[in-house]
Amino acid sequence: MESLAPYCENRAFLLCSPYKDHVLCIYKVGADQIRIQEVARPILRGRGTVFPLFRGAGSQAILAHLPTHTIKSLYLAHASEIDEAGLGSDWKALLRSLGSIRKQGYARTVGRMQDGMYSLAVPVIKPGMRVAGSLLMLGDASPGQFEADLDLVPMLQAKSAAIAAALGDEAC
Repeated sequence: MESLAPYCENRAFLLCSPYKDHVLCIYKVGADQIRIQEVARPILRGRGTVFPLFRGAGSQAILAHLPTHTIKSLYLAHASEIDEAGLGSDWKALLRSLGSIRKQGYARTVGRMQDGMYSLAVPVIKPGMRVAGSLLMLGDASPGQFEADLDLVPMLQAKSAAIAAALGDEAC
């Protein structure tokens, strides 16, 4: 995670882990505030923060890589929350949304957790294709900045693979 420091100007990176029916931020590198239109806004996420499993990109990157039976159980218990998060109003729509996230290799949201900020996350996939968490990048969602930061996805995927390798068989 510390190797992300060169990319931290007006960005933050968080390592997230599944935690029951939520996601837990377990490590953070980078800014504590993001400048949006010259106004510094505090990041409302940090180590120890728990988030819903359906709303932000860090959560959705994990959700998309859970086993189908786990996703089905979550859908049955949280259908209205999944619909509110824009992931689908029925089981098939949810599967299509999660399939799209898996296919593109990352999840992204804009303003979902904080106005004016984007979140972009890649999964941390351990041996055996088991999701251990996600690597999340937060930044300014101003026009042009978010699109430019999409160029960092391959770097995030490489860092995610290095984190997965470092974890080995340990839990995230």
